[in-house]
Amino acid sequence: MKKVFAGLVAGLLALPASAQDVAEALSLGRDSYGAGRAVTLSDEGRDDVFLAGERLRLASEISGTAHMAGRWVDIDAPVGADVYALGQRVTITAPVAGDVSAAAQRIRIEAEIGGDLRAAGSEMSLDAPVMGTAVLTGEIVNFDATVSGDVVLSVNEVDWGNGAEIGGSLVIYEEVLDTISVPASVIAPDRIERRGLSGNPLAPDLFGETAKQEAKNARRALGLPKAEPEPEPLPTGFLSGVLVLALIGAALSVIWPRSIAAMRREVLGRPLRALTIGFVGLSTAIGATVLLAITVIGLFVAPVMVLAGVLLWVLGYAVATYAVGVWALSWFGGGDPITNGERAMSAGVGALAVGLLGLIPYLGWLLLIVLPLMGAGAALLRWLRPGLFVQA
Repeated sequence: MKKVFAGLVAGLLALPASAQDVAEALSLGRDSYGAGRAVTLSDEGRDDVFLAGERLRLASEISGTAHMAGRWVDIDAPVGADVYALGQRVTITAPVAGDVSAAAQRIRIEAEIGGDLRAAGSEMSLDAPVMGTAVLTGEIVNFDATVSGDVVLSVNEVDWGNGAEIGGSLVIYEEVLDTISVPASVIAPDRIERRGLSGNPLAPDLFGETAKQEAKNARRALGLPKAEPEPEPLPTGFLSGVLVLALIGAALSVIWPRSIAAMRREVLGRPLRALTIGFVGLSTAIGATVLLAITVIGLFVAPVMVLAGVLLWVLGYAVATYAVGVWALSWFGGGDPITNGERAMSAGVGALAVGLLGLIPYLGWLLLIVLPLMGAGAALLRWLRPGLFVQA
Protein backbone atom coordinates (compact mmCIF):
# COMPACT_ATOMS: atom_id res chain seq x y z
CA MET A 1 0.00 0.00 0.00
CA LYS A 2 2.80 2.41 0.84
CA LYS A 3 4.46 1.79 -2.51
CA VAL A 4 1.21 2.47 -4.30
CA PHE A 5 0.57 5.76 -2.57
CA ALA A 6 4.20 6.83 -2.82
CA GLY A 7 3.95 6.60 -6.59
CA LEU A 8 0.81 8.70 -6.61
CA VAL A 9 2.33 11.33 -4.37
CA ALA A 10 5.26 11.58 -6.78
CA GLY A 11 2.78 12.66 -9.41
CA LEU A 12 2.63 9.43 -11.42
CA LEU A 13 -0.60 7.67 -12.11
CA ALA A 14 1.15 4.33 -11.87
CA LEU A 15 -0.15 1.26 -10.10
CA PRO A 16 1.75 -1.61 -8.46
CA ALA A 17 2.83 -4.54 -10.59
CA SER A 18 -0.24 -6.58 -9.71
CA ALA A 19 -2.54 -3.95 -11.23
CA GLN A 20 -0.42 -2.00 -13.68
CA ASP A 21 -2.47 -2.79 -16.79
CA VAL A 22 -5.92 -2.71 -15.18
CA ALA A 23 -8.14 0.17 -16.26
CA GLU A 24 -11.55 1.04 -14.87
CA ALA A 25 -14.18 1.99 -17.46
CA LEU A 26 -17.77 3.14 -17.33
CA SER A 27 -20.24 3.96 -20.12
CA LEU A 28 -23.25 6.22 -19.62
CA GLY A 29 -25.33 6.45 -22.75
CA ARG A 30 -22.90 7.29 -25.53
CA ASP A 31 -20.35 8.85 -23.16
CA SER A 32 -17.31 6.94 -21.89
CA TYR A 33 -15.31 7.37 -18.68
CA GLY A 34 -12.00 5.63 -18.05
CA ALA A 35 -9.14 5.71 -15.55
CA GLY A 36 -6.03 3.63 -15.04
CA ARG A 37 -2.36 3.36 -15.86
CA ALA A 38 -2.94 2.66 -19.57
CA VAL A 39 -6.33 3.57 -21.03
CA THR A 40 -7.22 3.16 -24.72
CA LEU A 41 -10.66 4.06 -26.04
CA SER A 42 -11.43 1.90 -29.09
CA ASP A 43 -15.23 1.63 -28.85
CA GLU A 44 -17.13 2.90 -31.87
CA GLY A 45 -20.02 5.34 -31.74
CA ARG A 46 -18.90 7.25 -28.64
CA ASP A 47 -19.86 10.88 -28.04
CA ASP A 48 -17.98 12.57 -25.16
CA VAL A 49 -15.04 10.83 -23.46
CA PHE A 50 -13.40 11.46 -20.08
CA LEU A 51 -10.04 9.73 -19.57
CA ALA A 52 -7.49 9.99 -16.75
CA GLY A 53 -4.32 8.00 -16.21
CA GLU A 54 -0.67 7.67 -17.18
CA ARG A 55 -0.94 6.59 -20.83
CA LEU A 56 -4.09 7.71 -22.61
CA ARG A 57 -5.00 7.01 -26.24
CA LEU A 58 -8.05 7.87 -28.25
CA ALA A 59 -8.11 5.16 -30.91
CA SER A 60 -11.64 5.44 -32.32
CA GLU A 61 -13.60 8.36 -33.72
CA ILE A 62 -15.90 10.27 -31.36
CA SER A 63 -18.64 12.74 -32.23
CA GLY A 64 -18.34 14.86 -29.09
CA THR A 65 -15.62 16.33 -26.89
CA ALA A 66 -12.49 14.64 -25.53
CA HIS A 67 -11.44 15.42 -21.94
CA MET A 68 -8.07 13.79 -21.22
CA ALA A 69 -5.66 14.28 -18.31
CA GLY A 70 -2.59 12.08 -17.95
CA ARG A 71 1.13 11.77 -18.49
CA TRP A 72 1.15 10.77 -22.17
CA VAL A 73 -1.93 11.79 -24.12
CA ASP A 74 -2.34 10.61 -27.72
CA ILE A 75 -5.31 11.51 -29.93
CA ASP A 76 -5.09 9.16 -32.91
CA ALA A 77 -8.73 9.27 -34.07
CA PRO A 78 -10.96 12.12 -35.32
CA VAL A 79 -12.80 14.25 -32.76
CA GLY A 80 -16.14 15.76 -33.75
CA ALA A 81 -16.12 18.61 -31.24
CA ASP A 82 -13.41 20.01 -28.93
CA VAL A 83 -10.33 18.63 -27.16
CA TYR A 84 -9.20 19.45 -23.63
CA ALA A 85 -5.86 17.80 -22.88
CA LEU A 86 -3.48 18.03 -19.93
CA GLY A 87 -0.28 16.03 -19.59
CA GLN A 88 3.47 15.83 -19.87
CA ARG A 89 3.20 15.07 -23.58
CA VAL A 90 0.18 15.72 -25.78
CA THR A 91 0.15 14.51 -29.39
CA ILE A 92 -2.69 15.04 -31.86
CA THR A 93 -2.39 13.00 -35.07
CA ALA A 94 -6.06 13.01 -36.15
CA PRO A 95 -8.28 15.94 -37.20
CA VAL A 96 -10.26 17.87 -34.61
CA ALA A 97 -13.43 19.59 -35.82
CA GLY A 98 -13.62 22.08 -32.96
CA ASP A 99 -11.18 23.86 -30.66
CA VAL A 100 -8.10 22.42 -28.95
CA SER A 101 -7.02 23.56 -25.49
CA ALA A 102 -3.82 21.83 -24.37
CA ALA A 103 -1.23 22.26 -21.62
CA ALA A 104 1.84 20.04 -21.41
CA GLN A 105 5.61 19.98 -21.43
CA ARG A 106 5.60 18.91 -25.09
CA ILE A 107 2.74 19.48 -27.52
CA ARG A 108 2.65 18.18 -31.10
CA ILE A 109 -0.14 19.11 -33.53
CA GLU A 110 0.07 16.90 -36.63
CA ALA A 111 -3.53 17.02 -37.88
CA GLU A 112 -5.91 19.78 -38.93
CA ILE A 113 -7.77 21.75 -36.28
CA GLY A 114 -11.11 23.07 -37.45
CA GLY A 115 -11.47 25.67 -34.71
CA ASP A 116 -9.08 27.57 -32.45
CA LEU A 117 -5.85 26.37 -30.84
CA ARG A 118 -4.88 27.36 -27.32
CA ALA A 119 -1.65 25.75 -26.19
CA ALA A 120 0.77 26.23 -23.30
CA GLY A 121 3.96 24.20 -23.02
CA SER A 122 7.71 24.14 -22.91
CA GLU A 123 8.10 22.77 -26.45
CA MET A 124 5.37 23.03 -29.07
CA SER A 125 5.28 21.80 -32.66
CA LEU A 126 2.58 23.01 -35.04
CA ASP A 127 2.71 20.99 -38.28
CA ALA A 128 -0.93 21.05 -39.43
CA PRO A 129 -3.33 23.86 -40.41
CA VAL A 130 -5.50 25.69 -37.91
CA MET A 131 -8.74 27.06 -39.32
CA GLY A 132 -9.34 29.53 -36.48
CA THR A 133 -7.01 31.48 -34.23
CA ALA A 134 -3.95 30.29 -32.30
CA VAL A 135 -2.71 31.35 -28.87
CA LEU A 136 0.68 29.85 -28.01
CA THR A 137 2.57 30.50 -24.80
CA GLY A 138 5.70 28.72 -23.63
CA GLU A 139 9.38 28.47 -24.50
CA ILE A 140 10.09 27.00 -27.96
CA VAL A 141 7.66 26.75 -30.89
CA ASN A 142 8.27 24.97 -34.20
CA PHE A 143 5.80 26.77 -36.43
CA ASP A 144 5.34 25.02 -39.79
CA ALA A 145 1.64 25.34 -40.65
CA THR A 146 -1.04 27.71 -41.87
CA VAL A 147 -3.22 29.54 -39.35
CA SER A 148 -6.25 31.14 -41.02
CA GLY A 149 -7.01 33.57 -38.19
CA ASP A 150 -5.03 35.69 -35.75
CA VAL A 151 -2.04 34.41 -33.80
CA VAL A 152 -0.78 35.42 -30.36
CA LEU A 153 2.72 34.34 -29.33
CA SER A 154 4.27 34.58 -25.89
CA VAL A 155 7.37 32.43 -26.32
CA ASN A 156 11.15 32.67 -26.08
CA GLU A 157 12.00 31.20 -29.48
CA VAL A 158 10.20 30.48 -32.77
CA ASP A 159 11.49 28.21 -35.53
CA TRP A 160 9.56 29.16 -38.68
CA GLY A 161 9.13 26.36 -41.22
CA ASN A 162 8.63 26.61 -44.97
CA GLY A 163 4.92 26.01 -44.57
CA ALA A 164 4.34 28.71 -41.95
CA GLU A 165 1.71 31.28 -42.89
CA ILE A 166 -0.63 33.50 -40.86
CA GLY A 167 -3.84 34.74 -42.44
CA GLY A 168 -4.79 37.28 -39.77
CA SER A 169 -2.72 39.47 -37.49
CA LEU A 170 0.22 38.49 -35.29
CA VAL A 171 0.72 39.75 -31.73
CA ILE A 172 4.08 38.96 -30.12
CA TYR A 173 4.81 39.47 -26.43
CA GLU A 174 8.56 39.88 -25.82
CA GLU A 175 10.75 40.72 -22.87
CA VAL A 176 12.95 42.72 -25.25
CA LEU A 177 11.15 44.01 -28.33
CA ASP A 178 12.16 42.82 -31.81
CA THR A 179 14.02 39.75 -30.54
CA ILE A 180 11.79 37.33 -32.46
CA SER A 181 12.24 37.68 -36.21
CA VAL A 182 9.33 36.89 -38.54
CA PRO A 183 9.95 36.18 -42.25
CA ALA A 184 7.87 38.18 -44.71
CA SER A 185 6.67 34.90 -46.22
CA VAL A 186 4.83 34.16 -42.96
CA ILE A 187 3.02 37.48 -42.59
CA ALA A 188 3.36 41.03 -43.87
CA PRO A 189 5.26 43.31 -41.44
CA ASP A 190 2.34 45.77 -41.22
CA ARG A 191 0.17 43.05 -39.63
CA ILE A 192 2.62 42.39 -36.77
CA GLU A 193 2.21 44.00 -33.36
CA ARG A 194 4.89 43.70 -30.69
CA ARG A 195 4.18 44.25 -27.00
CA GLY A 196 6.23 44.11 -23.80
CA LEU A 197 5.74 41.35 -21.27
CA SER A 198 4.46 43.82 -18.68
CA GLY A 199 1.20 44.00 -20.64
CA ASN A 200 0.93 40.29 -21.42
CA PRO A 201 -2.38 38.84 -20.19
CA LEU A 202 -1.08 35.32 -20.88
CA ALA A 203 1.85 35.67 -18.47
CA PRO A 204 1.05 38.46 -16.00
CA ASP A 205 3.97 40.13 -14.26
CA LEU A 206 2.90 38.92 -10.81
CA PHE A 207 5.97 40.16 -9.00
CA GLY A 208 6.49 43.33 -11.01
CA GLU A 209 9.90 42.26 -12.32
CA THR A 210 9.45 44.04 -15.65
CA ALA A 211 8.42 47.27 -13.94
CA LYS A 212 11.39 47.02 -11.57
CA GLN A 213 13.79 46.58 -14.49
CA GLU A 214 12.30 49.56 -16.31
CA ALA A 215 12.73 51.68 -13.18
CA LYS A 216 16.39 50.60 -12.90
CA ASN A 217 17.01 51.54 -16.52
CA ALA A 218 15.41 54.95 -15.99
CA ARG A 219 17.52 55.66 -12.89
CA ARG A 220 20.66 54.63 -14.75
CA ALA A 221 19.81 56.93 -17.70
CA LEU A 222 19.24 59.89 -15.38
CA GLY A 223 22.46 59.24 -13.45
CA LEU A 224 20.63 58.68 -10.15
CA PRO A 225 22.17 56.55 -7.40
CA LYS A 226 21.25 52.89 -7.18
CA ALA A 227 18.12 52.25 -5.14
CA GLU A 228 18.36 50.33 -1.89
CA PRO A 229 17.51 46.65 -2.36
CA GLU A 230 14.06 45.66 -1.22
CA PRO A 231 13.71 42.84 1.31
CA GLU A 232 12.53 39.54 -0.15
CA PRO A 233 8.84 39.06 0.56
CA LEU A 234 7.79 36.09 2.62
CA PRO A 235 5.87 33.36 0.77
CA THR A 236 2.68 34.33 2.54
CA GLY A 237 0.45 32.94 -0.19
CA PHE A 238 1.97 29.47 0.10
CA LEU A 239 1.93 29.44 3.89
CA SER A 240 -1.62 30.74 4.13
CA GLY A 241 -2.79 28.08 1.67
CA VAL A 242 -1.12 25.34 3.72
CA LEU A 243 -2.63 26.74 6.92
CA VAL A 244 -6.17 26.94 5.51
CA LEU A 245 -5.98 23.41 4.12
CA ALA A 246 -4.61 22.10 7.44
CA LEU A 247 -7.41 23.80 9.39
CA ILE A 248 -10.10 22.38 7.10
CA GLY A 249 -8.65 18.87 7.34
CA ALA A 250 -8.25 19.08 11.11
CA ALA A 251 -11.79 20.40 11.59
CA LEU A 252 -13.36 17.69 9.45
CA SER A 253 -11.37 14.90 11.14
CA VAL A 254 -12.43 16.13 14.58
CA ILE A 255 -16.10 16.73 13.72
CA TRP A 256 -16.62 13.51 11.71
CA PRO A 257 -13.79 11.22 12.84
CA ARG A 258 -15.32 7.93 11.68
CA SER A 259 -16.43 9.15 8.27
CA ILE A 260 -13.13 10.90 7.52
CA ALA A 261 -11.20 7.84 8.73
CA ALA A 262 -13.20 5.63 6.37
CA MET A 263 -12.55 7.99 3.46
CA ARG A 264 -8.87 8.14 4.33
CA ARG A 265 -8.65 4.33 4.34
CA GLU A 266 -10.33 4.25 0.92
CA VAL A 267 -7.78 6.70 -0.50
CA LEU A 268 -4.81 4.78 0.89
CA GLY A 269 -6.15 1.27 0.32
CA ARG A 270 -7.80 1.56 -3.11
CA PRO A 271 -6.56 4.78 -4.73
CA LEU A 272 -7.55 3.84 -8.29
CA ARG A 273 -11.13 3.06 -7.29
CA ALA A 274 -11.39 6.39 -5.45
CA LEU A 275 -9.87 8.25 -8.41
CA THR A 276 -12.32 6.67 -10.87
CA ILE A 277 -15.41 7.45 -8.78
CA GLY A 278 -14.20 11.00 -8.12
CA PHE A 279 -13.56 11.62 -11.81
CA VAL A 280 -16.97 10.25 -12.79
CA GLY A 281 -18.78 12.09 -9.98
CA LEU A 282 -17.32 15.50 -10.70
CA SER A 283 -17.70 15.03 -14.46
CA THR A 284 -21.36 14.15 -13.92
CA ALA A 285 -21.88 17.26 -11.78
CA ILE A 286 -20.33 19.45 -14.48
CA GLY A 287 -22.37 17.80 -17.22
CA ALA A 288 -25.56 18.11 -15.20
CA THR A 289 -24.92 21.81 -14.74
CA VAL A 290 -24.66 22.33 -18.50
CA LEU A 291 -27.79 20.28 -19.20
CA LEU A 292 -29.78 22.13 -16.55
CA ALA A 293 -28.70 25.45 -18.01
CA ILE A 294 -29.82 24.36 -21.49
CA THR A 295 -33.35 23.63 -20.25
CA VAL A 296 -33.70 27.27 -19.06
CA ILE A 297 -35.99 26.10 -16.25
CA GLY A 298 -33.03 24.31 -14.74
CA LEU A 299 -31.07 27.57 -14.55
CA PHE A 300 -32.45 27.96 -11.03
CA VAL A 301 -30.97 24.60 -10.01
CA ALA A 302 -27.66 24.95 -11.90
CA PRO A 303 -26.04 27.20 -9.23
CA VAL A 304 -26.79 24.52 -6.65
CA MET A 305 -24.98 21.94 -8.79
CA VAL A 306 -22.02 24.28 -9.19
CA LEU A 307 -21.87 24.83 -5.43
CA ALA A 308 -22.14 21.09 -4.81
CA GLY A 309 -19.26 20.44 -7.21
CA VAL A 310 -17.07 23.06 -5.53
CA LEU A 311 -17.82 21.71 -2.07
CA LEU A 312 -17.09 18.15 -3.22
CA TRP A 313 -13.76 19.29 -4.68
CA VAL A 314 -12.78 21.07 -1.45
CA LEU A 315 -13.84 18.08 0.63
CA GLY A 316 -11.88 15.75 -1.62
CA TYR A 317 -8.80 17.94 -1.36
CA ALA A 318 -9.02 17.97 2.45
CA VAL A 319 -9.62 14.21 2.70
CA ALA A 320 -6.74 13.32 0.37
CA THR A 321 -4.40 15.75 2.13
CA TYR A 322 -5.33 14.25 5.50
CA ALA A 323 -4.62 10.79 4.05
CA VAL A 324 -1.18 11.97 2.89
CA GLY A 325 -0.43 13.18 6.41
CA VAL A 326 -1.44 9.87 8.01
CA TRP A 327 0.58 7.97 5.42
CA ALA A 328 3.65 10.21 5.94
CA LEU A 329 3.55 9.86 9.72
CA SER A 330 3.24 6.07 9.41
CA TRP A 331 6.77 6.04 8.04
CA PHE A 332 7.96 7.35 11.39
CA GLY A 333 6.10 4.78 13.44
CA GLY A 334 2.77 6.56 13.70
CA GLY A 335 -0.48 4.60 13.56
CA ASP A 336 -4.08 5.55 12.97
CA PRO A 337 -4.85 8.92 14.59
CA ILE A 338 -6.90 8.45 17.73
CA THR A 339 -6.82 11.74 19.59
CA ASN A 340 -7.80 15.12 18.20
CA GLY A 341 -4.20 16.25 18.51
CA GLU A 342 -3.00 13.38 16.34
CA ARG A 343 -5.69 14.16 13.77
CA ALA A 344 -4.68 17.82 13.67
CA MET A 345 -1.02 16.86 13.30
CA SER A 346 -1.84 14.53 10.40
CA ALA A 347 -3.80 17.29 8.68
CA GLY A 348 -0.94 19.76 9.11
CA VAL A 349 1.75 17.38 7.88
CA GLY A 350 -0.39 16.41 4.90
CA ALA A 351 -1.10 20.03 3.94
CA LEU A 352 2.60 20.90 4.08
CA ALA A 353 3.64 17.80 2.14
CA VAL A 354 1.06 18.35 -0.61
CA GLY A 355 2.00 22.02 -0.86
CA LEU A 356 5.67 21.18 -1.33
CA LEU A 357 4.98 18.36 -3.79
CA GLY A 358 2.77 20.72 -5.77
CA LEU A 359 5.86 22.82 -6.52
CA ILE A 360 7.51 19.97 -8.47
CA PRO A 361 7.91 21.08 -12.10
CA TYR A 362 5.64 19.39 -14.65
CA LEU A 363 4.23 16.84 -12.19
CA GLY A 364 3.09 19.04 -9.32
CA TRP A 365 -0.01 20.35 -11.09
CA LEU A 366 -1.07 16.79 -11.95
CA LEU A 367 -0.82 15.79 -8.29
CA LEU A 368 -3.05 18.70 -7.32
CA ILE A 369 -5.68 17.37 -9.74
CA VAL A 370 -5.40 13.69 -8.81
CA LEU A 371 -5.59 14.12 -5.04
CA PRO A 372 -8.90 16.04 -4.92
CA LEU A 373 -10.43 13.53 -7.34
CA MET A 374 -9.34 10.65 -5.11
CA GLY A 375 -10.71 12.34 -1.99
CA ALA A 376 -13.99 13.18 -3.73
CA GLY A 377 -14.28 9.59 -4.91
CA ALA A 378 -13.73 8.30 -1.38
CA ALA A 379 -16.49 10.61 -0.12
CA LEU A 380 -18.91 9.43 -2.82
CA LEU A 381 -18.09 5.79 -2.08
CA ARG A 382 -18.78 6.44 1.60
CA TRP A 383 -22.11 8.18 0.98
CA LEU A 384 -23.56 6.56 -2.15
CA ARG A 385 -21.88 3.12 -2.38
CA PRO A 386 -22.34 2.80 -6.18
CA GLY A 387 -23.23 -0.72 -7.24
CA LEU A 388 -20.45 -0.93 -9.83
CA PHE A 389 -17.85 -1.01 -7.02
CA VAL A 390 -19.73 -2.97 -4.36
CA GLN A 391 -18.51 -6.55 -4.08
CA ALA A 392 -21.21 -9.20 -4.31
